[in-house]
Amino acid sequence: MVSSAKHDSPSSGAGWRVAAGAWVVLTLLFLAAGLRQPGAVSEEVLIREGVCRLLTANTTEGRQALVSSVLWPPLPVLATLLIRALPGCGTVPVASILLGAAAAALVLLMLERMFHAWGLGRLRYWTIAALAVHPLFLRAATDGSSVMPVLCLAVLVAGSLVRWCDSLRLRALVCIGLGSACLLGTKFEFIAWLAAGFVLMMADLWLRKLERGQRGAILLLVLLPISYFAGLWLLMNWLIMGDWWYCLRSMLPAMQAPVDGTAGLVHPVWVAAAGPAANRRGKPRTPRIS
Repeated sequence: MVSSAKHDSPSSGAGWRVAAGAWVVLTLLFLAAGLRQPGAVSEEVLIREGVCRLLTANTTEGRQALVSSVLWPPLPVLATLLIRALPGCGTVPVASILLGAAAAALVLLMLERMFHAWGLGRLRYWTIAALAVHPLFLRAATDGSSVMPVLCLAVLVAGSLVRWCDSLRLRALVCIGLGSACLLGTKFEFIAWLAAGFVLMMADLWLRKLERGQRGAILLLVLLPISYFAGLWLLMNWLIMGDWWYCLRSMLPAMQAPVDGTAGLVHPVWVAAAGPAANRRGKPRTPRIS
């Protein structure tokens, strides 16, 4: 039977305050590290910030770029757009770096709770510290790319799946559904990974003794957020681009793109939205579809 037990922490109020404080401190540290080297931001940031500027100006090109490519899902742009509304975050690329820094801090906190539940003791702190200072992790946390938001959502879904299979907690089930929907809207390529997770979840449900109708209700609760987001994305393609499946056309140049280049991965609408910023390194943009 689905459980709705309380949080694992013995003093949930104090635990949440400590976690929130740690999240703020870690976010500020990653943000400071990223702002000290603004020239090291990823190329994705330049394009995303360009789309945000066009959306703020309420242009048709901005709305087209938001939903027109499945290889550039809309959630990172929308999250960056919300952060840009905060005081002091409107300048490039503060919003994107802040998004990555906040996601990186959340990854460390979630891993700490997972390691604590697995009984690692104080060893978990050394593990988290080693990960935080690793060059690859530190770069992804400070370059403003979508790597950290994707990793954050993947850890959330994987951890919630393990917790669900272990205790059938309703909170874990909700996190699986919402996290999967957000992951689909942040990195579409993870759809195969999500499908594998759902297969494992269905196998676990099949082996359990549940009451009649519970399996269907559980699967519906998980699939509903993903179906809603996918349907909304297709609806926006129809309303803005006039074609339900327009966003899926960006997968064709991705399959034809050379291994050592990214020119074929960039959708024409995104190139137009980014403008000169996308070519700051002098690399020509020659999208393969029109």
